Amino acid sequence: MGLFSPVWGWGVYTVYLTVPAESAADRWAATERLKNEVLDLRKVPTVLLVKHLGKIFVAGWCVQDIIRALEQDSEGIVYQTRGAGGMRSSLAWLHIRVNAWKYDDGSLPPSPTRIRRKQAEAERERLIAQQKQILEEMSRPKVVPVRGMSQVRLMREYLKVKRFKGAVEAARLYPEQAIMLKN
Repeated sequence: MGLFSPVWGWGVYTVYLTVPAESAADRWAATERLKNEVLDLRKVPTVLLVKHLGKIFVAGWCVQDIIRALEQDSEGIVYQTRGAGGMRSSLAWLHIRVNAWKYDDGSLPPSPTRIRRKQAEAERERLIAQQKQILEEMSRPKVVPVRGMSQVRLMREYLKVKRFKGAVEAARLYPEQAIMLKN
């Protein structure tokens, strides 16, 4: 799946929020989409914004990751200020917010969207394997003990002993019935 998706009837292209921008044209389109999503960046010229976001897009981040970096810090705490209001420069606001996500050596972490996608895929694979295991267990023939009148009588005695003398004594006197109750 590419970065662009045609919208039928209009001849326009939509940029996905969660797809990383790889080529220069993709970065330009992603920057335009970011400007449409973030009001404070609309007044910044696209050429300048593409230049400042180049390293971020090269690091594999998508538009959604940049929006998240503008709204909350790397630990998930939402910023108390709304947008770039009060800042002299929207670009300075962008750099402050993105720099809060950088490691000590100045590099950006992997794309949070990509990390969540990998975690979701791993969880999905785990659930599919678990479902297969359950279906295999259900398809196996089960051995059901045949209970005649003597088994019923022994089980009643086991339950009486268990009630009055405790589970340990009942299991000692009637081990087969104790095993049947566990299973």
